[in-house]
Amino acid sequence: MFVHCDGVVSSQYLKVCKENHCKIGDIKVNDRLNIDIEYFLEAYECLYEIATKLTHTLWRKLLKNDTEDADRKLNDTCYDLMSTRQYKLADILLEFACSQKKHHNDALKNVFVINKSLSQYLQNKKKNAKEIINAKDWSASSDDFKLAHLVLTEDYEGSYELMKKIGDNGEVDKENYMTWPLFSSLRKKDKFKEVYKEIFKEDYNVLEIPKRPLQEIIEEMMEKNPELKEKTVKKQLSEKQKKQKEKE
Repeated sequence: MFVHCDGVVSSQYLKVCKENHCKIGDIKVNDRLNIDIEYFLEAYECLYEIATKLTHTLWRKLLKNDTEDADRKLNDTCYDLMSTRQYKLADILLEFACSQKKHHNDALKNVFVINKSLSQYLQNKKKNAKEIINAKDWSASSDDFKLAHLVLTEDYEGSYELMKKIGDNGEVDKENYMTWPLFSSLRKKDKFKEVYKEIFKEDYNVLEIPKRPLQEIIEEMMEKNPELKEKTVKKQLSEKQKKQKEKE
């Protein structure tokens, strides 16, 4: 209705709703539909998931020798979702990525495992994050994967020592330290800034990650509609309290 009819009700829409026993109230032809932010986000997430999964399923099925590009693009998508705190979608697609029967190589497969753990860690689900990351032996892996394991298991002293070993020309560069969500907690610690300066001979500077257009649209909608903002805040608070009770 919104894509093709700008939200204006048609007779076809009423017919389909009736056939599928949808409760739509007293809506008539030419009425304009309205949606709340919860419905919009749910629809967005649903379409995003379907589009991504379908794209990569067909990509891997039809272009069987193109798994490297497929893996890298899927990882870029998951990374972007984590960077913009869209963790629900990130978790869904990282589970999808890890469950693929074939990856280009172990390195790219490891990236998905790291990011699957990281997504949980960024949501403060540290127990889940550790279970995921500790399910694999990282001792024979490259230093960047070893560092990720140390960070996600909160072995900070081990992380600092490995940072020094990697140095200023290794598998992790200064931009990675400044922008990767992996280091979001570590960056808050004074010792990290000291080690960073020791390695790169310069002070650590914060880099802001730009917001996605969707986030800006939602925030603009909420600022223009105080009732919507209040309703959303109350819902988030209610969900937080519910989760707290479940933990207790």
